Formats: sequence, C-alpha cells, structure tokens
Amino acid sequence: MSSYSKNIKFAKVLLNESLDKEGKVDKSKVVEILDELKIVSRSRTISILKIFLSLVSRKINTYEAKLNLAYADEELIAKSIKNKHNDSNNSSIDIISTQDESLISGFRLQVGDDVYEDSILNRINRLKKSLS
Repeated sequence: MSSYSKNIKFAKVLLNESLDKEGKVDKSKVVEILDELKIVSRSRTISILKIFLSLVSRKINTYEAKLNLAYADEELIAKSIKNKHNDSNNSSIDIISTQDESLISGFRLQVGDDVYEDSILNRINRLKKSLS
C-alpha cells in the first residue's frame, strides 16, 4: 500500500474522530487533532493535512447551506428551508445567511454543490443570454 493511500485512510480516521454526536464537524476536536499532528514528521503531516482539510470541507458542505438575500428578512426563508430539509432528510441543516444587495431582489441558496437562485439579477442575466 502506497504512503498516499495510507495517508487517505489516516485522514478518514481523523475525520471520523472530529465529528460530534450529530455527525457534524466539532471545532474543538479538530483543534485537538491538529495539535496531535504537530508531533508527526513534517513531510507526512502536510499530505495528511491536505487530505483532512478536503474531507472536512466536504463534510461541512453536506449540512451547511449558504443563503444570500437581497434584503435583511432572512428568518422566514431560513425557517422554511430548514423545515423543508428536515422533512426530507433525517439530518439537520445549518443556514449561514448574508445580505447581498447585488441580487436586487430574491435569494441565492447553495447547499453543497447545488445552487438554487431566484433573483432579479439571475433573471436579467438569463434574459441577456437569450438575446445574445
């Protein structure tokens, strides 16, 4: 078995150790793991850290949604998204919302690799493309 595949296996074990009871990444556990990795030889640590970072990022994307809104009334939309997601899945979702005035009106929601957008900006861009 190559050292790279050993590092992948080790990084997967580290990811499992960094999860809480709900299966979400626990920041304090990640910090503990990183402190322990300081002891391992530097050349091996860099490869493990790159793989671990990638795995943690992918895991966070499975339960975290990024919501951009044109206006500041995010509670109603966020609550609706949480309810819809919790009805269809057994896991809960965390919503990180920000205000984005470039949207003019509407929203942009990213859950993992999926993007849902209903905004005036998106409609204008689609209209531009269809007229080109």
